[in-house]
Amino acid sequence: MSLTVKFSDRFVAERRYVFEVLLREFLGLVYTVQIDPAVDAYLIELPNGRRLRIRDAFFGTLPDSTAYISSEYLPRPVRTAPGLAFAPEHDAVVLYGEGSVVEELGDLVCGVDIVATLFFMLTRWEEAVDDPPLDQHGRWPATASVAYQHSFLDRPIVNEYVEAVWSMLTHLGLAQARRPRHFEIVPTHDIDVIYHSRARTLAYAAIKARSAGALAAGARGFFSRHNPFDTFGWLMDLSESVGVRSRFNLIGGGTSRRYDLGRYSLGDPAVRGIVGGILRRGHILGLHASYSAHLNPRQWEAERRAIEAAFGVVLTEGRHHYLRFRAPDTWRLWNDGGLEVDSTAGYADAEGFRCGTGDRFSTFDVRNRRALRLQELPLVLMEGTLAGYRGMSAEAAREVFRRYIELAARYRMPLTILFHNNSFDEVRWPGWRDTYQAIFYQCRKAIPRE
Repeated sequence: MSLTVKFSDRFVAERRYVFEVLLREFLGLVYTVQIDPAVDAYLIELPNGRRLRIRDAFFGTLPDSTAYISSEYLPRPVRTAPGLAFAPEHDAVVLYGEGSVVEELGDLVCGVDIVATLFFMLTRWEEAVDDPPLDQHGRWPATASVAYQHSFLDRPIVNEYVEAVWSMLTHLGLAQARRPRHFEIVPTHDIDVIYHSRARTLAYAAIKARSAGALAAGARGFFSRHNPFDTFGWLMDLSESVGVRSRFNLIGGGTSRRYDLGRYSLGDPAVRGIVGGILRRGHILGLHASYSAHLNPRQWEAERRAIEAAFGVVLTEGRHHYLRFRAPDTWRLWNDGGLEVDSTAGYADAEGFRCGTGDRFSTFDVRNRRALRLQELPLVLMEGTLAGYRGMSAEAAREVFRRYIELAARYRMPLTILFHNNSFDEVRWPGWRDTYQAIFYQCRKAIPRE
């Protein structure tokens, strides 16, 4: 039997969105919504008459408009609630409301505003505030986020609260079964370059080498005919070893002289061979929208159509070059362009859960106050983040991947990672090939056996 969700007649689109993601997408529950102007909290009523009452500490205090997109309404202070009843972790993160769950006359009363918390994390409205602190590529940096500043970027707090709600509903006697969930690694590969410059690699080795062995490796690379950027077959082999498909995102054009032009042409025989192999083996070809298409719908559409025409495919997903993402503009661009899934919402300068989850979820346009058809599959870990921004060795990065794989397995959610095809050159990326293989070894151990 269906749940009944009740809330007030203000911010209806925002509240509906959160319950749709929480109850239907994450938990797979059947529910109906009733709008009641007299309600001052969120009520989830069970068929047995018992209720879960969730505090409304955010939308209920604001005028019914987009005025919440302001630094004035960012969560302050962010607190932890040690031992919060029904929470899966020992210290729940509290953004809005206060950390308590009590039982009153057979009902449960939750003092944490879970609706505002999920809306804050999933919609990324903090990134839409005026005068955002963008980096040199026009990106919102991880260091500016509430999650980074309060040390919970490494926690999927959306999933934590989904589990808390599920535990509270089952405690109240919910008879519905939840949607089955499982861990899965989602390997993605942005194809930025396909050609290896032997001279540049030798020069790099000469400058960076700290040993004769490293310099010798660079010399071997110079004289070898092997292209270390041609890793496509190997990447697909590893994905197939754990029963998943790789996602290869292809650049279809661009106008930026520095970041787009001269990378490769869609008509190049080498590109056609690479794409043909990807499609023959049943892996996924996606759009890698160019640097210059960041906020340019015409350019974005031209690149998409160029790839579809060149290879006779229909693209459904992809990611922006350089992780150029701006909420909600990027989502609106992809939604209005008719694609199904974006996977750009990860930070370049830090690993973690930018959207509070690794799960795929429907997006929301906070400027126009509407739910979108587009879904986001958030990027959690990128090799360039660990090696470049964080200065980690391949060996140190293994521990980071291990922790995130264990976390994703615990919450039975997908974990989206990004390794470029050109990140396995032993001169520039020593040890990273072994690290990538170790990721799949651990994934095989983390996947539950039937």
